[in-house]
Amino acid sequence: NHEINSYLAEAIAVQLNQRQLQSSAHMLHEVLDERMFWVPSNRALDIAWLRSLPAQLHGQWQNLAVGELSAELWTLWRANVAGFVPALLLAVLVLWRRRQLSNYVRNNSSNVGHYLHDRQYYTPLAVLAVTMLSLPVAALLASAGLVAQLHEQPLVYEFGTALLNMARLGLIFSIAYRLLAPQGVLEVHLGWPQQHVSFLRKRVAWLALVIWLLALVVPLAQANLLSLSDDVLGLLLLALGLLALSYLLGSALLHRYVKEPLSWWVRGLGLLLAMMPLLLAGALAAGYYYTVLQLTERLLASLALLVSWLILQCLLERGLIIAARRLAWQRAEKARSSTDAATDPDKEFGGLNINEVNQQSLRLVRLLLLLGFAVVLDWVWADVISLFAYLDNVILYEGSEPVTPGGPASYLSLRDVLNAVVIAGMTIMLARNLPG
Repeated sequence: NHEINSYLAEAIAVQLNQRQLQSSAHMLHEVLDERMFWVPSNRALDIAWLRSLPAQLHGQWQNLAVGELSAELWTLWRANVAGFVPALLLAVLVLWRRRQLSNYVRNNSSNVGHYLHDRQYYTPLAVLAVTMLSLPVAALLASAGLVAQLHEQPLVYEFGTALLNMARLGLIFSIAYRLLAPQGVLEVHLGWPQQHVSFLRKRVAWLALVIWLLALVVPLAQANLLSLSDDVLGLLLLALGLLALSYLLGSALLHRYVKEPLSWWVRGLGLLLAMMPLLLAGALAAGYYYTVLQLTERLLASLALLVSWLILQCLLERGLIIAARRLAWQRAEKARSSTDAATDPDKEFGGLNINEVNQQSLRLVRLLLLLGFAVVLDWVWADVISLFAYLDNVILYEGSEPVTPGGPASYLSLRDVLNAVVIAGMTIMLARNLPG
């Protein structure tokens, strides 16, 4: 019994020490992340760096060992072929039903918009058909990424992470690209102008390619944080991708065909997202490579979230419009069949004004979607937002007298100013979308 008690005491002590060590490691990791986020990880890009760029690229390309990485991946994928079976079965199923899925939108185009034959489920089923057509490539990339993450080598594991990111982002932008097809969902079901759809389709195609490049570069660069100062190829690809992303977003949002369909706050949010890649490229030139990697990962997720939010908003708004149209048709039929010509149809429906009810419902739906979008966006940026606690140390104004007797003096930090700007912007945005 004495030996058992001593063993139990030692085990409890080891467990307590392990928990304390894990807690200390977690705190140290948070402190290092906070410090690294605000400290340059590379030297600034100057003329000397540009002159040495060809030699640095040549040296890094020789040390990449692309052949060894490809051999490791091929061996791993061949040994885990079973991991690709679900994706291959899905691809075969989609290819088998490809013609039916592609023709679904065209087959119902004559009924869409008809006052009597239009149905609310036409558009969701069309979006589901488009999603099924986009799934095979995303499923194959996701399967390859999951299998690659079985490897113990960090570079191979992060390559699997990059493939998973490409699968997720590629699926969303592939759906958006197919929705913008000629005589597609957005043109037939939502009545978007043909020129508008054609212009956005080209922009979404280029945008998807740039986002795929960034989704591949960011995880691979994060796989070797100790060598960020020597990662010239990743830095160059990241800079070019951010500049291209800023140009594509800005040109799409400022084009004349986009001014009417989008609300003012959506354009404002889009312009903010278009300016962020340009600001990140400037920070990259200043040497903040690690910071830009962290922010770019969240920026790509925000863009995918914005596209998904716009698609969901279009679906809900179309459902409300069809419901209002059906109610108006029922009211007209009731008024026409009434024997009393002086009967007011509004009284028979409780004095409701269909247009007012529809507008109130649209505003309520937009408000709920906006709140949901804000919650998910906060979840995406939660890790980075916590790092902004460091801005409390940047004092912009310090009062001469304390707030309370014997307490510390009042001060205004940079974080307080940023919080005030965000709260004011959200207040204005929510106030404009309130019903009434």
